[in-house]
Amino acid sequence: MDCAKVVQSTHALVAHGKDEKGSLFQTFSQEYPHLLKLFLYLCLPFEIAMQLTAERKKEIFNTFGGAATNTGSTEGQIAMFTERINFISAHLKEFRKDKSAELSLIKLVGKRRSLLNYLMKKDIFKYRALIKELGLRK
Repeated sequence: MDCAKVVQSTHALVAHGKDEKGSLFQTFSQEYPHLLKLFLYLCLPFEIAMQLTAERKKEIFNTFGGAATNTGSTEGQIAMFTERINFISAHLKEFRKDKSAELSLIKLVGKRRSLLNYLMKKDIFKYRALIKELGLRK
């Protein structure tokens, strides 16, 4: 079982306060709260990394890159970076002290900016259409 699935099920357990077997989760969380916190802390970076599935990437590149296999297109990469930036921004609103996510966000914004600058120099009409479609300010 991979860490992302465990984190999702753990988040569901935390939200509902119980699991399929009844109050086993409540008992565990009351007796060993430090283990639960440690587990969530260790698995949270994997949840951030796993948010873009292969199907979602294919959808993004179909929409913006022209084909699912055209992963090198500038428009597709900008759209994928925008998706990741939006996810990490939402994550940082909840976990303000997550410095590794903050650093990742800064790096992604810089990469997207450089690709946008390249696209603007290469084809201004594609640049304007992409910014309008993604809802980016500029």
